[in-house]
Amino acid sequence: MKFNEGSVKGEWWFPNSNIHFQGELIFSDNMYILTLFGSGESFTIVDRTINQSSTINTKLEESEKIILGKTTDKKDITLLYSLPLSSRTINRDHYIFVERIFRIDYIFFEIHFKNYNEIQFEYVLIEYSNFNDWIWDSDFNGRTLAYKHESEPKYILEYYFGKNKSIMIHDKVSIEFFSYPIIEINLIDKNKISYVKYIKITSKEDRTLQNYIKLKNIFQDFLNFIISNEIQTLKMIGYIRSEVHGHSLLRKTEILYISTISSNMNKVKVISPYLINYNIFAEKSREILINWFNLRNKLPAVYDIYFGIMYNTDLYLSNQFLMLAEATAIYTETIISNNPSKGLQDKIFRINTICNKLDDCCILNVDDREWIKKILQDKKSLSFKEKMSEICENYSDLLPSLSSTIGSKDEFSLKLTKYRNRLTHGNINYDDLDYQDLFWKCKDLQLILQLCILSEIGFTIKELKSIFQLV
Repeated sequence: MKFNEGSVKGEWWFPNSNIHFQGELIFSDNMYILTLFGSGESFTIVDRTINQSSTINTKLEESEKIILGKTTDKKDITLLYSLPLSSRTINRDHYIFVERIFRIDYIFFEIHFKNYNEIQFEYVLIEYSNFNDWIWDSDFNGRTLAYKHESEPKYILEYYFGKNKSIMIHDKVSIEFFSYPIIEINLIDKNKISYVKYIKITSKEDRTLQNYIKLKNIFQDFLNFIISNEIQTLKMIGYIRSEVHGHSLLRKTEILYISTISSNMNKVKVISPYLINYNIFAEKSREILINWFNLRNKLPAVYDIYFGIMYNTDLYLSNQFLMLAEATAIYTETIISNNPSKGLQDKIFRINTICNKLDDCCILNVDDREWIKKILQDKKSLSFKEKMSEICENYSDLLPSLSSTIGSKDEFSLKLTKYRNRLTHGNINYDDLDYQDLFWKCKDLQLILQLCILSEIGFTIKELKSIFQLV
């Protein structure tokens, strides 16, 4: 989602100011940079105007600030920035001017927003990389008819849109899949028609830019979860409703910003190229996506750690292990608290029995009995080792076939516990670690979390066996 060649030149100004500056917008060092040129007096007047506006409208202080522009080819453009990067005075023989540099957070092409509150979208269209290949359903593509005009030397093309797939996530948000044709006319050879699959996201309540980016990212996470190739956002187009001469019209703008999601990802690729094929998804798409969009609220730490590991490939291996181990323990604790296993029930029953017997103990005084009972009550949850054993047991029909390094649940849970204990002690010697073994323990934990997430979005153990081709 960026232009990385060339530049955008034109005139630039700030809302509520009549002073225009010459300037250039470029992409450099993974940032959008706008450089403005003008007199020092002009910038002083503009700064005074901005400060007065921010005093009246405190929302301006909380959000990005706006710069408006008109490119050399006469197209409108709106920029959002947080703070200027730098400013310097340049002296020439016969004149002096100021160069001010801004780091741009968001770019909106072919539209002007005069204030931040105007940036409200009816819906957005998203194009993702590698998304076209996943959706194999030809009914999305529609059909095209091409024929020569009867009396004029030209071709007429008629395109009939294919079917769309719309899913209501809840009563405020919907996701729609649809295809759009790209037609190349060639009067000598055959006309070439290709199709781009888009995702249309509609939010009926929260129409802000930040909410749409959040929804876009959640769906991008889903695609990165089920598709082995890296999924990035190629294009984001927002549609804004506005009143023009008493008529309600939709205008569109392409939105550019620097995503924190890199092209290098740390994925689990036990099955490739797709963890969930489109035909499997299509059978229960509504259930899957509703569960997916609820997943981050239901298991926020597990979700954030799983994708934090996927999207941050520069993390130390020891950090990856500790984060994945913590996420697995959190998931196991959450699931067990809702549905305690027999082992945990037996443990709790034994602790309660001992606590009751302590009340009849004559040897200990009251304070000692209460102190021991408090210690025992704190033991009513599983230890880390027990949690790892429990989660392995939960997927015992799958893990031995999917990983050759896990071994038995007792061996695996003991090895994880030893690594966790060593890595959380301050006197560890990292040179003594078996990094190859630690790497595979990380991959095993990623695999387990992948199975956990699949369970949370609606797949049974039987269905998981089918997905991993174990039946």
